[in-house]
Amino acid sequence: MMKYLLINKPFSGSVDLQIESVLKELISDIVDNNLSVKNTVLINCFVSSNDSKEYLECQRLLHKIVGGHLKDMPALSLIAQSSAAKSGVVMEAWVLENESKGKIRRVSYQGHPYVIIEYPDWADVVSGSISFGDESNFLFNTQKTFDFAEQLLGREEMDFGHVVRQWNYIEEILKFDQSGGKNLQHYQIFNDIRALYYDISTIKYGFPAATGIGTDAGGLGINFYAVSGEAVSDVTIKSITSPVQNSAYEYSNKIMEGDSMNDVVDKKAPCFERGKYVDHPDGPLIFVSGTAAIEGEITSSATDAATQTNQTINVIMELCSKDNLIKHELKHSAINSFEMVRVYIKRLEDFEVIKEIVEERLGTNNVNYLLADVCRDKLLVEIEAVVSLK
Repeated sequence: MMKYLLINKPFSGSVDLQIESVLKELISDIVDNNLSVKNTVLINCFVSSNDSKEYLECQRLLHKIVGGHLKDMPALSLIAQSSAAKSGVVMEAWVLENESKGKIRRVSYQGHPYVIIEYPDWADVVSGSISFGDESNFLFNTQKTFDFAEQLLGREEMDFGHVVRQWNYIEEILKFDQSGGKNLQHYQIFNDIRALYYDISTIKYGFPAATGIGTDAGGLGINFYAVSGEAVSDVTIKSITSPVQNSAYEYSNKIMEGDSMNDVVDKKAPCFERGKYVDHPDGPLIFVSGTAAIEGEITSSATDAATQTNQTINVIMELCSKDNLIKHELKHSAINSFEMVRVYIKRLEDFEVIKEIVEERLGTNNVNYLLADVCRDKLLVEIEAVVSLK
């Protein structure tokens, strides 16, 4: 199993000093948890970044500083989101707990580091954020990012059908660009291009669980966790539908904003599952996609953050409930624990009330609270999680 660690303590100084201080604290935390630093698989770094120039400089600093402290380079992500807790730079890490079960192999493709964990008949491929923050045109940026991700997967004899969990960080997600007389929303551009790569006829076990969330800079960034091997089947990997929300890929066209990029083809619905069950060699879990207060396919009528947060948690609990697991022919009885929780908050003034509800209802205070626009303007909060099962 991989252990999730979160460092969100405030440190002063310039961005590079903050990155170094947080990284040192993370390394200390890894050791304190009786884990090996060399087994660090992924580091996600969240920073405040207002434009592409600043983002690219932060990205350069992150790679330099991590490379200076860790002999074994993990997969790396830089995400332009600020801490809602005003912690400055925030870091998450996933660290392999039992190296006797899985062997780590570190790889680089065109300067992009990623990690493969090899089991006897199973392999995990973990990629940090693939992004091209130097490309100012969001449409071209998105195409370039998906092309690179496809090439990386192909290098490992995989395709998007092997992706179990994907994180999509979308610069100014609600922004509209004018192009060729069309009014194109960034989120819809992303959905239209994603659909070109996620052909349902070639994705054997359904779409991945996913999050599509706003960032302040960086164009499009894609992180993913993919699996391959003889043991992979519809028994070990299963898409989990929600009893209270429509599957996103079944949304009607009226839900989507702006124009289609193509005059002939309609706008594409988001290609992701509400959850993804994985009977991993290290234990069963559900990747819970980014979840918000949506009823069926309609945005909640609630306009306050407290109500939306409770509605969102209700949806997550229904998704992972015993009844829903039985419906999907899974034998597990209940949630064991929330291994990782991220909460994306639209308005800083809602942080305290959201935090209180999340920690009370999910039973954990190891939560990463981030400021970010959600994919619909009236949504105030989005929550994602990794849930282990009994």
